[in-house]
Amino acid sequence: THSARHAAVNLAQSGHLPVWIRCAEYERGLFDSLFARAIAPYTVEAWGDLLQAAPESGSEIILFLDGLNECSEQLGAYLLEDTSALALRHPARIVVTTKDLLATPLPLREARVVAMGIPDTKERARIARSYGADENAVWLSAFSTPLELSLAADCAAKLSSNSTRTDLMDAYVRTRVGSAGVRAGLRSLARVMDGEIRTSLSIRKVALLLERGSAGRDPHVIDEVLRSPLVVSGQGRVAFVHEQLGRFLAADELVHASVSGSALGRSLRDPWHADI
Repeated sequence: THSARHAAVNLAQSGHLPVWIRCAEYERGLFDSLFARAIAPYTVEAWGDLLQAAPESGSEIILFLDGLNECSEQLGAYLLEDTSALALRHPARIVVTTKDLLATPLPLREARVVAMGIPDTKERARIARSYGADENAVWLSAFSTPLELSLAADCAAKLSSNSTRTDLMDAYVRTRVGSAGVRAGLRSLARVMDGEIRTSLSIRKVALLLERGSAGRDPHVIDEVLRSPLVVSGQGRVAFVHEQLGRFLAADELVHASVSGSALGRSLRDPWHADI
């Protein structure tokens, strides 16, 4: 996703037309609405007119389907069918990001695949330097992905040589969220996303959820949750700025909500919780 976003920005700066579509928001039969929401923040043109005008002005259309693994296999197949049908009417390239290629619909398996590997030692040091961190820091070897390294660089003073990824996420959340009430509100959003197997919720649903929960006792907390740097709002929906932050807060909520260790163990045995 991170690399695809950079590619989309570069394409836009080069005069092309990238369209960013979050697969988790797809519903069968509503592809037109999903596409319209994707371009709404940037133009008042109808999406059909926009796609018609792009090639006439020499701009290539690139459709980014981000997070295909966040759809079920059947729903992902429908999404690819809708996207392919669109590309037949308006010639476009399609870029798909996914975590699990083997679980993707069959048409995608025939596409060109670019696998993103884990950075090696030199690459980790380079990433750390790019975020202004000490490339020789004791915590550097404990983390591997660009996200982890960027978060670690941001809160390096709170990490030790034996810090874990959980320690990293906790330190980052504490750095960004100063209030226990706001953190509780964020955990409640993560819990619902986890239960519904979604990565975003409608703003209306988020507001109702917070009003009915502990955050509802203090209206200022609701505002702080929605303004939190850990979430992003757009096109009528709220999502965490990175899926892994949402998963960490979902795990945090499981710990807080479990009445015993055995209850927590039962929750963690759920296949959907394999990553937390």
